[in-house]
Amino acid sequence: MKNSIQIYPRDLITQLDFSLENFLQHERNIVHQHSAYKIKKTKLIKKEAVIHMDFSENYLTKYAEEIQAFYFGGSRQQISLHTVVTHTKEYPSGEVKTTCYCSMSQNLSHSPPAIWAHLQPILNKLPSEVEIIHFWSDGPVTQYRNKYMFYFLVTHLIEFYPAITHFTWNYHEAGHGKGAPHGVGAVCKRSADRLVSSGNDISSLNDLSEAIQKTCPNINVYLIDEMNILEKEAWLATAKEQIKTFPGTLRVHQVSWNIENPNKLKMKSLSCFCNENTCDHFKIGVMIYSSYKKSRLRVEDVYGPDSESEKENSSDSEHVTAPKYGRHQTEDAQQPFTSKNVFKNGDFILVKLLSKKTEYRYVAMCTGLEEDDEIQVVFCKIGDKTGKLFKVEEQDISFITEDQIVQTLPTPNIILKGLRVFYSFKKPVNVFEKA
Repeated sequence: MKNSIQIYPRDLITQLDFSLENFLQHERNIVHQHSAYKIKKTKLIKKEAVIHMDFSENYLTKYAEEIQAFYFGGSRQQISLHTVVTHTKEYPSGEVKTTCYCSMSQNLSHSPPAIWAHLQPILNKLPSEVEIIHFWSDGPVTQYRNKYMFYFLVTHLIEFYPAITHFTWNYHEAGHGKGAPHGVGAVCKRSADRLVSSGNDISSLNDLSEAIQKTCPNINVYLIDEMNILEKEAWLATAKEQIKTFPGTLRVHQVSWNIENPNKLKMKSLSCFCNENTCDHFKIGVMIYSSYKKSRLRVEDVYGPDSESEKENSSDSEHVTAPKYGRHQTEDAQQPFTSKNVFKNGDFILVKLLSKKTEYRYVAMCTGLEEDDEIQVVFCKIGDKTGKLFKVEEQDISFITEDQIVQTLPTPNIILKGLRVFYSFKKPVNVFEKA
């Protein structure tokens, strides 16, 4: 239903100006990612493979004849479907070969351990010549784009596929990740429903597998043992000390890895395939993992060094100290955070990120979610020169540790400017944001 909104022309123009930059960036990401996918798929070489994937909506078991209570009830068994389309180069014909897969499981998890359990049989079917893999998927943070997936990539992929020398994991722009895997899922479920309408029952995982193999001979079907998923979940639970968060994960559209630096992941805001070893286009940071030491995430890991001189002196040991006065220092600043606390959704805190020579400070709002002794926050950006007005950056979500919390902040007042929401503190906040 359409609603009429009354607004002053000045406020409308202000809102348009505020939204236009984000909209154009969103459109740029859509066009670039689809173009990069198309170019890579059509210009494959013999040692490359493209793997495009997505979870299909869970299939509900059905009977040819059902009583009303069952039809409208919640007694149907659900089956998880993970659909994959691979593209490889055939020789000597030089044609691109497309292969479709559908893996099924009674475990309904869509987490990274489940994803890798579903991908393992597909990796085993790749041609022996393949050394470079380009993964493509959409980017939900609960599935393909999160710190657990990044850790799996750098530690487990080489175990699943020992011949690999280079890989990229590429994410389509949010809301625009539809592709061939969705068509595979639609064909599988529609074919199964057609059998049900013909008088057949599909009441279990095996029934669905047999139905798809019978009606869709060009789709390779695999059954995933639930124990395989549980084993990977248990392994992940033992690796908490090595798993790190990348601030700005939602900005990442490509993760790149090379065998020459096996503990390093390169994060990019857009996909680029110009040179697998030296390409730094769209780079926004790196993640370096170590099996013997948990290193703390620093500002330069995300944004790069502050200057050329810092690059030259990066190997020198330096004592990092906070600036005596920030950009908005107050005489009666609050006491720093010193003890264990429970943060609720909507609590505001001051967070520090360390650089080689500088301690940056940002206002952040807690989401109420805690995981592995880390707190999820949404970072805020200063809105004026007074140091009192801030706006939440909805896309800048990250996990922080308690030692990064400088102080808790009082509850701010909410100010509406047109359709924009700002948070105003009574006193200036001691922030020091990276320019």
